[in-house]
Amino acid sequence: MQRVKRSLLIWEASCWTPRKVRPPAGAAFIFLCLLIEGFYDSYVVLMDFNSLYPSIIQEYNLCFTTVDRPFLNRVGGFYGSGTSKCRPRTGFVVFLATFCACPQLASFLSYCKGVLPKLLEFLVARRKEVKLMMRNCNSPQDLAQVTFHGPPFPLPKENAVFTQLDIRQLALKLTANSMYGCLGFAHSRFYAKPIAELITKKGREILQSTAELVQNQLCLEVIYGDTDSVMINTRASSLDEVKKIGERVRWTVNMSYKLLELEVDAIYKKMLLLKKKKYAALALYEDPQGVITTRKEVKGLDIVRRDWSELAVEVGGKILDLILSDRAREVVVSEILDYLRTVANDIRDGKVCRDKFIITKALAKPAQDYPDKKSQPHVQVALRMESRGLVIGSRDTIPYIICASGSTEPGNQLDIHSPTAMRAFHPDELGGDHSLVVDIHYYLKQQIYPVVSRLTDPIDEISDYMIAESLVSRFEKAAPLLVRCGKCQREQQMAVVARRELSGELSPALLCEDPACRHPFPLGYLKARLKLDIEKWTDQYYQVLYKQACAVLRVAG
Repeated sequence: MQRVKRSLLIWEASCWTPRKVRPPAGAAFIFLCLLIEGFYDSYVVLMDFNSLYPSIIQEYNLCFTTVDRPFLNRVGGFYGSGTSKCRPRTGFVVFLATFCACPQLASFLSYCKGVLPKLLEFLVARRKEVKLMMRNCNSPQDLAQVTFHGPPFPLPKENAVFTQLDIRQLALKLTANSMYGCLGFAHSRFYAKPIAELITKKGREILQSTAELVQNQLCLEVIYGDTDSVMINTRASSLDEVKKIGERVRWTVNMSYKLLELEVDAIYKKMLLLKKKKYAALALYEDPQGVITTRKEVKGLDIVRRDWSELAVEVGGKILDLILSDRAREVVVSEILDYLRTVANDIRDGKVCRDKFIITKALAKPAQDYPDKKSQPHVQVALRMESRGLVIGSRDTIPYIICASGSTEPGNQLDIHSPTAMRAFHPDELGGDHSLVVDIHYYLKQQIYPVVSRLTDPIDEISDYMIAESLVSRFEKAAPLLVRCGKCQREQQMAVVARRELSGELSPALLCEDPACRHPFPLGYLKARLKLDIEKWTDQYYQVLYKQACAVLRVAG
């Protein structure tokens, strides 16, 4: 029987996708019906269709043998539309995958179940049997009731039987779900792009109709819909009320279908919805004893990506914890700004470990093949590593740190105005070169600020200006103290009185910056220079204030 089904399926598939004229891939697989960005501090329910695409194949009886399709002959003449029963007598059969829209459902064949729905029904039934055995499996002798294709899994554990059954039901589930993938994969033996497009088309219609039903009939707010799931803002105050809403939505939607099943997948206490497939939430979990716990779920945000420094990820995680906390909104805003000021001060004071500044990025191809080598920091680091004899290939992960000044090559001194890619260095290069200094401004502006800004964007009480002001030093734009060396007459800025070396020791910074001079500045000279600058800026302050007061008096008079 299985061989007969397989032969029929191969014969029908060959009518759809001849090997010589296979249409290109490119079906639209993902559909976004709705997205309302924002921070939701009320319960949000995630409703999910169980195995949407396999269920659509069974619900609408989609198969090579059931859908209407037009044909072309060898010279491109149109035969008309029909099913496999209406196959043309002669000519080269080609489905119009690239010339027409999706095929139509053949309603007059609805009583005759196709091959694909039969296979899926068989897989689903077997999975239900295995899951039933999992509930009743208590001893190794129960394993004999299951027919395994191949030797049993060697799992020397007490729950080996249960684990084997779990693996089997998961294999059956993946096999059923991969049926749609075989239809949409260009190199599959049963590739049929029009049927794959018809399945996704019905999926979009189902998701759209579900969102409209929930909003219009049940008067609930759908904040997100994507592929096979919808998120509903319940605005409920108790968990019991949320469960009732989820059950009402499930029952109402499932009444419209025979095999499609919508179920509650998760309940979120709080949710930060930023963009498509980018959100963070506190999910509620209830154990068999009825104890409810929360767990943070993060999908697609910057803090789960690998191309950000550990410092940015750590700061973003802390900000996210504050946003999802149960504190009042005003308290959260104040704590976020205070935390950003603390982080910025710790970075400037050298209290942050150097390893937290490391950024990692993988090479998509060999470093020499990049056309824009000078604008890619990880490519520049990879090229220097190759020049030292290291073997670097594509997909290798390159760690680097952006520095403000210094150089590893004689005669090639870099400063803050040099391109960012040229100021990227491997962490090992910083270990033996004391002239390389981490670019604090880069990490505050290009690493921490973007991550925090995107996380706090839905919160109206926090603006980008407030974030930037918290990260910028209060005296960053203040006029520097300029001093002149009494020996070489070189003028320089005096910003610190001591520097912390890599060994942890403090070294005096009241010296001339010229390596050939290194003459110490007399303490009396520095006091006099500082006193003169203070008097200068104090006089300038009162002059401006006097001019403004005079302008106000003239207007009033």
